[in-house]
Amino acid sequence: MFPLRNQRLVRILFAKLCADASISLLLYGALITSTGENASSFRGALVVAVSISSPVLWGLAGGFVADLLPRRHALTGAYLLQGICSLAVLSGGEPSQTWLIVLVFLVMLIGQVSGPTELAVLPMVVPSRRVPLASSLTTMAGAAGSGIGAAILMPLLMSPGHVVGGLTAAAILFGLSSVAVFEWHHFVPGYKDAPHPQREVPRQFMWFPRDGATRLLVAVLATASAAQAIITALGPDYVVAGGVDPEYMVYIFGGSGIGIAVALLTAPLIIERFGERASAITGLLMIGCSLLGLGFARRLAPLLGGVTPLELIPLPGFDEPEMRVATLVTVILGFGASLASKAVEVHINRVVDPPLQARAFAVLSTLKATVTLAPLLLAGVGAEAAGVRTILSVSAIAPLLVAVFGYRVTTRALRGQSWRPRERRAAG
Repeated sequence: MFPLRNQRLVRILFAKLCADASISLLLYGALITSTGENASSFRGALVVAVSISSPVLWGLAGGFVADLLPRRHALTGAYLLQGICSLAVLSGGEPSQTWLIVLVFLVMLIGQVSGPTELAVLPMVVPSRRVPLASSLTTMAGAAGSGIGAAILMPLLMSPGHVVGGLTAAAILFGLSSVAVFEWHHFVPGYKDAPHPQREVPRQFMWFPRDGATRLLVAVLATASAAQAIITALGPDYVVAGGVDPEYMVYIFGGSGIGIAVALLTAPLIIERFGERASAITGLLMIGCSLLGLGFARRLAPLLGGVTPLELIPLPGFDEPEMRVATLVTVILGFGASLASKAVEVHINRVVDPPLQARAFAVLSTLKATVTLAPLLLAGVGAEAAGVRTILSVSAIAPLLVAVFGYRVTTRALRGQSWRPRERRAAG
């Protein structure tokens, strides 16, 4: 089988799995700590806001550095620094929530170099025709790592006031990621792991989409990212409102992992059949419907809660009808989020020159974070005043509107009525 024979790709997948497990472990550990005494929805939103503020501060420069350095050196150094930061926080004993938030910020800041590189390195380790499949496998490895960190390691190693075991495990996993990519030397024919000529760097400091199709996909991705961040931030309070302890949030939202896995297996075929734009818009529409489903899960429970197979699963929280419905909804959420993200990544791999791809993904990361911060903090404040369910329902408006607009634009384009001349006239 192609992925198993390609040891270059296997090393990338292993490094991605370990790194994302560490990041998930740290992020969810900080979120769980925020649900202890004096907990609030805003504090949970603040944790997520801190984690996504790194692209705003360092995203563009991170992509620039990622393209300037050899890919292997960029990945090895970034993973190693993330592990060192985890050990440094441990040096003072049991860290406070403030130190956990600082650690999450530093890890995500360094991730602005490793994240774009993980995507930009794929054309160097697999043939061009295999890039969509390799991209899906990379995302699947990251999703599996996030699931391992949140659903297995975090409940075992972390609880409010006891996070030393989790930080130690995170440092070890970052070290494994660094070793995996450091030992990788070989590339597909035609590529060489070397920095690009210095004379090319100043005029190519950043990449920005110039065509209408790419701009539409960027808008879809930014909206999807904001919706996912809101769900992550409000997740602990949502399950508490449903009568479940916050540390079991990962089991309630575990359905998203099923949706992600299905999407990653089918996304290459869907994107090839229907195109990047249609696939991304469909994914965003599913995210909007999922937000509505979470908001109205209590009302849907009498209709759906008693007919789900989740009653047979002996996991915490599945005895609550509302939470069983929420788990089913998150399957759709995971599928839609993965499909939208993968469609945009495939589009970037296809239309952007390889030497600029790390910067392109860094720009996407920066735009996503910039668009996400304000809605995320407003959702945290709104949840305190109006309730978590209400805010989740209201948050569905933006994804649904962007999806409808994207559908209309795509339909016009398919009919040969391009919207780009109108953009040029407006710009002029």
